[in-house]
Amino acid sequence: MTEIHTHIVYGVDDGAQTLEDAEAMMDMACSQGVKRIICTSHATPAVEPFPMQTYEEHLEEERAYIREKKYTLELASGSEILWYPSVPRLLAEGKIPTLNGTRYVLVEFYPAESYEKIVEAALHLCVEGFLPIFAHVERYATLRKKDRLRELKERYGVIAQMNALTVIQGLHAKRLFDDKWPLRMLESGQIDVVASDAHNTDTRCCRMKLAYDELASFFGAEAAESLCVYLPNQIWNGAYIE
Repeated sequence: MTEIHTHIVYGVDDGAQTLEDAEAMMDMACSQGVKRIICTSHATPAVEPFPMQTYEEHLEEERAYIREKKYTLELASGSEILWYPSVPRLLAEGKIPTLNGTRYVLVEFYPAESYEKIVEAALHLCVEGFLPIFAHVERYATLRKKDRLRELKERYGVIAQMNALTVIQGLHAKRLFDDKWPLRMLESGQIDVVASDAHNTDTRCCRMKLAYDELASFFGAEAAESLCVYLPNQIWNGAYIE
C-alpha cells in the first residue's frame, strides 16, 4: 500500500514529535504492508512559512533509519496545506512541497469553510496546473449537501481522500448519530483514496490494513486495491487520474 497522507516527519507539526516517535510510526506502517509513504506535514501559509530545511533534514534522518532496518519502505516529501489564496504561488516557487514532486497537492480546509471558498481553491489550483486532492473530505459540512462533492470532482477533477478510521467506523455506522454519509460516498464511488492521516502510534495511528480488509469485505478486493493501492500509487508516480 501507498500512504499519501501522514504526519511522520518529526518535530515540524502536531505529528511525530521525536525521531523515536517517527521510528515507531514507520515500524507500524511496515507491519501493515505499507511500502510507500508521502510525508505530508502541515503547511499553514497564512500563519508561518513551511519549515523546509528542518523538514528535509528530519526526513533524511528517517530514511537513514529505514536503511538501517533494511525495510522495503520509501518516504517521499509532501505537505498537507491549509488553503489560503497564496498557496498556488508558494507551490510554484517551491516554498511548499507537492506530493513526491508531482503536480498533486493535498489541501485541507477549516471544517466550517464555505462551499464558495472550497470551489475557489479547486479552481485556482487547476488554473495554475496543479491537481487538487482534498484531505479527509468527511470533515467538511458543506460537502455533505447534495451532489457538492460530485460537482467538485466532475468540474475540477478534485480527488477525494477519506481517512482510514472514518472508513472503518463508517462501514459499521459506529460514528455519532450513526453517520451514514461515509458509507454512501464509498458506495457511490465518490471517494478515490483512503489514507491514515497518522500522527502517532496511539490515538491517531496507521490503520491501513484494517481499512483495506474492511473495504475488501464490504465491496470486494478490487475496490480495496483501487482505494488503498492502485490510485495512491498513481498519485505517487504523478500519473493522471480520470
